[in-house]
Amino acid sequence: MINRQPNTLKMKKLSILLLFAIMAIFQAQATTEEINFALEGLRGTVQEFTSKSNHFYMTFVSTTYSYSDKALRINGSVKITSRVGPISKIVFTFVEGHAPTSQNCVITLESQSSYTKTTDIQATTLTWAGFATIIKIDKNPSSSQSPYTWYLKKMEITYGETEVAAPTFSPEGGEYNEPRSVTITSTTQGATISYSTDGGANWATYQSPIAVTHGTTTIQAKATYNNTESKISTATYKIKPATVTLKDLMTQGSGALDVADASMQAITRVEDKAASRYYVLVKDADGASIEKVEKAEGLASYKVNGQDQTAYDQSNWMLVEVSKQDYTAFDKENCSVSRIAGGLYNGDACNPVLSRAADGTMPVITYGDKGDQYTPNQYCPVNFMASYTSDYSGNGAQGSNGTATYFFMNPKAQEYATVVWAVWDKATSAFYVPAPDGVNNKLGFYGKFEVALDYNDGDVKYLTDVQDQHMYTFPAIVKKLTAQQAAARKVNANTGGGTAQPGYIVYPLELNAASGVVTAVSDVHSTKTVKHVSYYNLAGAEIAAPQAGVNIVVTTYTDGTTRATKMMK
Repeated sequence: MINRQPNTLKMKKLSILLLFAIMAIFQAQATTEEINFALEGLRGTVQEFTSKSNHFYMTFVSTTYSYSDKALRINGSVKITSRVGPISKIVFTFVEGHAPTSQNCVITLESQSSYTKTTDIQATTLTWAGFATIIKIDKNPSSSQSPYTWYLKKMEITYGETEVAAPTFSPEGGEYNEPRSVTITSTTQGATISYSTDGGANWATYQSPIAVTHGTTTIQAKATYNNTESKISTATYKIKPATVTLKDLMTQGSGALDVADASMQAITRVEDKAASRYYVLVKDADGASIEKVEKAEGLASYKVNGQDQTAYDQSNWMLVEVSKQDYTAFDKENCSVSRIAGGLYNGDACNPVLSRAADGTMPVITYGDKGDQYTPNQYCPVNFMASYTSDYSGNGAQGSNGTATYFFMNPKAQEYATVVWAVWDKATSAFYVPAPDGVNNKLGFYGKFEVALDYNDGDVKYLTDVQDQHMYTFPAIVKKLTAQQAAARKVNANTGGGTAQPGYIVYPLELNAASGVVTAVSDVHSTKTVKHVSYYNLAGAEIAAPQAGVNIVVTTYTDGTTRATKMMK
């Protein structure tokens, strides 16, 4: 007698292995099953219907239902349960006019935390994608809408798919003329999205749109759900810089810029010691104020050191960041500049700066030939007052004819200028126009400004180093505190004795503690003022500041004359 039991066991084992193999194939492949109520409906008990394939069943909670217009008329909650593993996608199709909305519909997943569905409801179709074995469609508890009735025509259920959907980008990668805000999504609901902008070296959790402002940026993204990662999606964005002139910056938003203007000129270099950054100061040639201001307005011009304020340079200015190496080697003062490429504009019309990109790339400046020496505008504290009126009437000092009103030009944003007649007041930590005494400021003008020492290359390190009630003259960069009109830059001088209204902050470039001591200037109407002060020891060697003992002080004036004196310290 032959014992066939071992063969029977083998057959059973093979059957089991084959079953597992079939199940593995079944689980790895996505299968979509349609339940069309208009054609086949459901079968089962009163409170539970089972699909013909027996893969899914529907239960109704506190629900009334019936067939109407070849659809399942539902008033209440519906729960769909899978017998074949997670559902990855389900599409409900409703009768037009009887579909749920984002205001009255909530989808919850009973196998995990609740998920409120307020999107993807388009016309008569509601789609959910993710992984869950139980899906419930219910009324939004915060909704007061009535009646609460849906006409369900069919369902399309996808199951057996175990992949997490790879993220997608909006907008898609490509070349754009302006900055973009990139949104990343995955159709796998509940998935966590991570992204990288450095080739995958570092990943961050996606929480809000990613700003792509300049240059070329590649974003990688992946979705993770239930410890399963999706494939990595990649999108590359190239932002082409807008090409503008310096004058355009007044209306240009922040972002990547190329600045092209045949009239540009590099004037000087500036070190921001507080931020350890380095800049070249660039201007255009926007003409003189005499071209913009008509004397017919009935305003009498005022002279600072003999310079008519209606003939002031009206150029637009901008700081352009450079590397420390380029700053140190800079010898391009008064060189023409034809183009500045690849910078990131800060969008501040009051203090325009073209700085390095996020990846550290500096703007590229194209220099040309050297031109004539630039003569900075001269401003006294009255020039830094904010404008009082747009029609320039009132608040002014009357001229000798009893009818004209004096006015003063305002500096432009980031302007390189010479500050004159600035008297330091220690009590208020500000510079003022000299007090009227019949000689100095004999018309009684007033005005003030505050300073910041971030750019100063002189020996004043702290404001306490500045000598109280001494008059100073120094080169500076002028920054606006608030946006002001780009039209004719003038301000009425208030002689009513009120409080000055400063609209600027001044950054001295070479403010020395002793520069207010040795000076022969005593009259606001003087035709000359101090250009710079140099110090020498008795051996004739130039020194940075007075030393203990006898020092030789050489004062150079704007008219070219000099004056040498001895000073004991």
